[in-house]
Amino acid sequence: MPWLTLFEHLLGPARVATLDQCKEVAKSILGSSYTDIRPVSQQGSLSYTVHPLHVCRMPCKPGTAASTVSGACEAEDEAQSSKAKRMTLSGEHKRKRITYLRALGRYFARCYMHPQRAPASGTTNKDEDGDKETQDAIRRMGIIRDFAPKFSDAIAEIEAAIPILFNRSTDKGAKAYPQALAHGDLAKSNILLDETACDITGIVDWSLARIAPFGTDLGALFLSTGNDNDDEDERVGKDGNAEDTYIAGAWKYYDCRAELEDAFWGEFWAATGIVQVAEQGEVRRQAEMAGQLKTITSFCFNKLADGTMTDSIVKFNKGLVVGLFSAHK
Repeated sequence: MPWLTLFEHLLGPARVATLDQCKEVAKSILGSSYTDIRPVSQQGSLSYTVHPLHVCRMPCKPGTAASTVSGACEAEDEAQSSKAKRMTLSGEHKRKRITYLRALGRYFARCYMHPQRAPASGTTNKDEDGDKETQDAIRRMGIIRDFAPKFSDAIAEIEAAIPILFNRSTDKGAKAYPQALAHGDLAKSNILLDETACDITGIVDWSLARIAPFGTDLGALFLSTGNDNDDEDERVGKDGNAEDTYIAGAWKYYDCRAELEDAFWGEFWAATGIVQVAEQGEVRRQAEMAGQLKTITSFCFNKLADGTMTDSIVKFNKGLVVGLFSAHK
């Protein structure tokens, strides 16, 4: 039987939905008070995929997406940053960003203090599971090395940390690295804030959540301490090499980056009760390695509709990746 015929037989009359039917479903979810319901200009433009998915409903969480709250602040500050040739946050905007990052630090502290067991896979051996993830992560870093060869030293440092991050067993005498709940897409669009206080009121869209090495979601911190640089003058170099000059100007950290990071980690240490400097250094270093691994691979590789990562490189994001590597410490 041809595939098309098979699908038509499987879906039956449900394979096509009229606009009126879609509106009725939307009203049943949102309530009858929502009367102005219009389709988007392009199906899938507000979702991960153009394919129809199940309609899910959830309670309306209070707050506004962090991307909306910070977007207005960043737009104002970018104009000043462009004139000053450096990325700055004004006093009030910096205060709000610090409040937000302190709340984010408390969220990560809760994840750290409640370690999780990785779910059972096809094997019964935790070492085998960890070895497979280790090998896959190292393989991907090898692809990234070919993509950005001048950062081989930084890539090698992350590669060296990978076996530690995916070690879930103490059978070989090594200390197991804490595995924790990871959101999987902890972007500003999925973090809700109180617009006045800038405290976190909720986190949404847990479709990619999983148990992963602690720190995997630290991209939320990294990407809150800098911003895209839209200054075209910095993207067009004297030598005419458009790719290199675009890369150099694509991402920059704020000049108050250290203060922002200190706000996050200070709240994290207070919430977890970790006071020894040596322990703080080890926890932070390993967590940042996990975050860099996830952030860099996420921006380097294309993904399928279900979130599965492919081996295909996203060249459009090279500027951001190189910007993150440039500030690697």
